[in-house]
Amino acid sequence: MGALAAVVLGACDRPRDAGEAGMTATTDWYDFAIAGTKVGFTAILRGDAAAQVATTYSYTRFTMEDEEIESRFFYTSPAGDRARWLSFGTVPEDGVSIEFRRAGGALVAVDDDRVVLAQIPEDAYPTQAYELVLERLELRTGRTIAYTALSDGDGAVIGRSEMRVGEAVDDPGFGRVHLVLETMNGQRGRRFWVAGDRRVVQIDWNGPISRLGKQAEVLAGLPQRWGDISSIRPFFP
Repeated sequence: MGALAAVVLGACDRPRDAGEAGMTATTDWYDFAIAGTKVGFTAILRGDAAAQVATTYSYTRFTMEDEEIESRFFYTSPAGDRARWLSFGTVPEDGVSIEFRRAGGALVAVDDDRVVLAQIPEDAYPTQAYELVLERLELRTGRTIAYTALSDGDGAVIGRSEMRVGEAVDDPGFGRVHLVLETMNGQRGRRFWVAGDRRVVQIDWNGPISRLGKQAEVLAGLPQRWGDISSIRPFFP
């Protein structure tokens, strides 16, 4: 599960956040199911694409084997370029914030105590910024795109990865969609079902399944102790 099995929260410099006055934000809501049983949800909030820097927030919460797991992640992209990232960030369970920024060919990692520089290739992407990779992929059967996967938690290089477009299939809720298959270091990765407008309608996380739905339906039946989750913005600083 990688980053999905950790509590992470991002924080970095950005001129404007999604949800501020005058901005247009959209949120996609996904069921999160294990072995066919809904155990939580994922929500992805996207800031105004016309802003100088657009921020995308991803929040996942689910229970697994009586353990409650949260994942908070964000990345920023420059205006008008949905296939490139400027920064991403996390906060592990110890509460010490970490941020990662691209500076030319280097990844700059900054926390409360140190600054670490590491060289990264131009095609490097944090794993939870998969939408940026999909944005670069031509949705035609057999098309591929190679990239370097980075760990969301520490920025380390995971290895060479590839996404390949499989056959288009009929989805009962979304019509004709493309199945995109990922390999990472030669091993099977995630599976994405992508609509013609590049909206990801389903993800197979090597077992757990995320499925796009309506907010009310996605949140229905979740533990009452989670409280009101009308927006994921309050989960981020």
